[in-house]
Amino acid sequence: MRNTVRHFIELLIVIIVATICATEVFFGLSQLFGSRQSNHILYAVTGSYMNPGPYGGFLAVCISLLTAFCVLEKTLCQINTLNRIVYDMALVVAIASICFLPLTQSRSAVFALSISMLLLCLKSKAITDKYNKYLKKYTLGIVLVAISFIAIAYVIKKPSADGRFFIDKICVKAICENGFWGSGSNSFGGRYSEIQADYFKQQIDERGKDELDWSVINEHERLIADCPEYAFNEYLQIGIERGPVVMLLCLFFIVFAIVSSLNRRTIWCYGLVALSLFAVFSYPFHLIQLKIILLLLLIISIIDNIPEQLNKRLISFFLATLPLSLLIIIARDAINNNNQLVESVWGQVEYWYNNRHYDYVSEDGDTLLPFLRNNPKFLYIYGYSLNQVGAFEKSDSILELCASIRCESKIWTIMGDNSLALGNYRKAEERHKHAFYMVPNRMRPLYSLAKLYHLEGDTIRFLKMAEAVESFKPKIESFETSCFRSEIRDLKNGYMEKMYRDQN
Repeated sequence: MRNTVRHFIELLIVIIVATICATEVFFGLSQLFGSRQSNHILYAVTGSYMNPGPYGGFLAVCISLLTAFCVLEKTLCQINTLNRIVYDMALVVAIASICFLPLTQSRSAVFALSISMLLLCLKSKAITDKYNKYLKKYTLGIVLVAISFIAIAYVIKKPSADGRFFIDKICVKAICENGFWGSGSNSFGGRYSEIQADYFKQQIDERGKDELDWSVINEHERLIADCPEYAFNEYLQIGIERGPVVMLLCLFFIVFAIVSSLNRRTIWCYGLVALSLFAVFSYPFHLIQLKIILLLLLIISIIDNIPEQLNKRLISFFLATLPLSLLIIIARDAINNNNQLVESVWGQVEYWYNNRHYDYVSEDGDTLLPFLRNNPKFLYIYGYSLNQVGAFEKSDSILELCASIRCESKIWTIMGDNSLALGNYRKAEERHKHAFYMVPNRMRPLYSLAKLYHLEGDTIRFLKMAEAVESFKPKIESFETSCFRSEIRDLKNGYMEKMYRDQN
């Protein structure tokens, strides 16, 4: 006989998930039809999220749970009216969400949902009994269709996919070099930038004619390299920050919870499969909504595997502590991110920065620093503003802190400008080179080096760098790169005219 308390928990969670999912679909539809503004300038549909990727992942997890409930618990609707209402609610929301999911353009979400639903089909006796003969007959065709869909998904956004693969490659190198316990909390950006810079510098050192010979770098990797804010693979990011031991423990708990739920034929494993697969391609564990879902699914899946005689006590304990656990998570994020006073001042600082009132930013920055010293965006804005008002030493200290937690070559370029302003030419040169090694598809570091050698009066090195700027192939040609070339060309022509006059 079905455990009444467990049945109540299942219905309660399904109702909550269906309600939140329906709300997100409504938000998406409102954005699609223009009655609500999207949270991203490039995408029409983002729900309550900042971009469509995590939005699609959230929908995929909800669809997996609701669909599993409708398939595995179909007999529940015959018990009483409440069960029938919950079942119909889950069915309607799941269908609406499936129809809406493609609009998010999230390949990772579609893939995660597909694998979760494939597992559901294989574990559902009603489905396997009905379609088993067709599955056996058309197995090869099904496999070929699946491979075709994967290939099409890859080709549609090939640069993005190649970029993710390259990020994974650098992350694995970082994990191998960090040792067992990682580089520390919130250190992903800084550590990733170091490893990527070393990776490209090593190629130049081994095969290049000089220390900035970008032509010997693997051209495909050079052009897809970037400065990621996340690893786009939660497990690899945990491995970098916390070490492979913690990473493997996290994987163990997730796999254990999935297997436990699967063995007991409960619905939780399908949501966990979708969420854990989505985490391979995105950053769901950085979002409060998906953090809560992960915590819920892990706890209830593990409880399902505990002997029956202990279940009542543990379920009672779970019900008692669940609200407290959720409140702690929400309160922690609220304390870190939603302090009203800090948010108010921070909003004003962003306004001053966007309007180039850097002196106002530098005045308010000291007030915010104790609260936002782990916020890379604030540190960059504050450090850059200090550079613009001439507080070069203070700007350096802030940007060094920013560089330890954020992967961005512009930080090193500005620190190089600080060193130049303070008269430390060699340190400025070193920093501009590091900025180039980090992302060797950007022209700005080479331009800065050319200006440095010009100011230093080093004619030979300037002319060599001017040729490098002229022949350099950036990832994106823009008005800015044209201005860089034009300015360096004018300086070079001035040198050539002076040399011609001196000879005559």
